[in-house]
Amino acid sequence: MHTDDVAVMYERGSYGHGDVVAFRASAAPGQSGQGAYVIHRIVGGTGEDGFVMRGDNNDWDDPWTPTSDEIAGERLFVVPGIGSAMRWVAQPMHLAALVGAMTVALLVADPKTSSSRISGDEEPTEATRHVLGEGSATIEGGGVR
Repeated sequence: MHTDDVAVMYERGSYGHGDVVAFRASAAPGQSGQGAYVIHRIVGGTGEDGFVMRGDNNDWDDPWTPTSDEIAGERLFVVPGIGSAMRWVAQPMHLAALVGAMTVALLVADPKTSSSRISGDEEPTEATRHVLGEGSATIEGGGVR
């Protein structure tokens, strides 16, 4: 994982060696980020006594040793780079512009050209007759004629 990747996690009944999991960082000497979620791999320990954790890009073990109860979940999949787009949309001016553009698009859209609804009162066009052939069944008001 890299900065701006978003991980989707799921809760399991148990976790073990090799699982990539999320947990909240506790206060550790010389460490910042207390309360932030950390996503690292279990490299040892037990769920009862605390797992030994390590980031895949690190050569050292973490100062945190979460127990099974402290783990939020295991990584299901990762969406690369979407975090920057989420931060962009979360800014009030950008969100307002996006909502405004979507509103204008909905107001300008012509429902006659964007809808695939057929009233059933219309006679088939020449193109429809050509495709279906004369005498083919057509659907009208939930029935077939």
